[in-house]
Amino acid sequence: MKRVTPDDVIKLAAMECAASCITTALHMHGCDYRYFLLGYWNLTYFSGTLMSGKHVRHLDLESVFGVQKTLHAGSPDDLRGALKEQAIMLMLCHASKLQFFPKNQLSLESEGFQHYILIYGYDVESGQFLIIDPIADYIGRMTDEELYACSVRKDLRFYSLVFPLHAKQTNHYDVIRQETERNLASYMKDETNDGGNAISQFSSDLAGIAERPAEERNAWIERNNISISSIIKSRALIGEIYRSFQLLEEEGPDQQTGSIEQIIKLWTTVNFLMLKFKRSPANASLIVSLRQKLEAVKAAEAELLDFLRQKGREQCEV
Repeated sequence: MKRVTPDDVIKLAAMECAASCITTALHMHGCDYRYFLLGYWNLTYFSGTLMSGKHVRHLDLESVFGVQKTLHAGSPDDLRGALKEQAIMLMLCHASKLQFFPKNQLSLESEGFQHYILIYGYDVESGQFLIIDPIADYIGRMTDEELYACSVRKDLRFYSLVFPLHAKQTNHYDVIRQETERNLASYMKDETNDGGNAISQFSSDLAGIAERPAEERNAWIERNNISISSIIKSRALIGEIYRSFQLLEEEGPDQQTGSIEQIIKLWTTVNFLMLKFKRSPANASLIVSLRQKLEAVKAAEAELLDFLRQKGREQCEV
């Protein structure tokens, strides 16, 4: 049984529990998880919250890593059976029902946000599952009863990740081209609540939020302050991935407006203006400033993604 250490755990950002579990699973299996993060420039507007995460069902692990991802509803016996098949599981749960989860990180659960933990083994002697929660910085064990207690349903809902017996041969340049093209295409779609359109939907809600009761308005602002902080952290991390693949220079692409540094500054300004908006919701000029900064973020991100797509094509042509 492999002994897991903190060095095995990849923690992305506070609201990136699924992606953190997946990158940890990839890392534990010796895969280069940077390829996963290469295509993880996401945005979505869900339940009044702007965030960078993507639902697990939309994450492609097979084309690059050969990992088969399947959703199950079952029991602890099903988990044990999957572990015997060398699978690793992402289990959907309520973070508030996990004894080890920090109480100060539970503010989003009331809005319908659920949590994932990673189940990677089973200790027959103690009768406990071996689990990792990257967001809670936790490596430990849970019994059958504890899993049922935190489950989002009466049964256990989990995704099994089945890794191929032999690591899939990755064509480095093909993956870069594929993921940079996919990032731009997803960002520019206009008929969903994802990508650049997520920013537009969030921006449109600002004026209406100003008219809402103070408790509701403050909860919306606080929730989005947390989620935008996660966006900032994940953008910075993914920027380092792009640099490691020589898609970006250390100082950003020729200091253009669509650089990682500029994007992080814009998102940070949005978060600062949100705090001012919380204190002065009747200040119409703040809403105007916020919407202008959000448009600047959207334009800068689209410019960066287009730049990366061109760089990805250039690398394939060399």
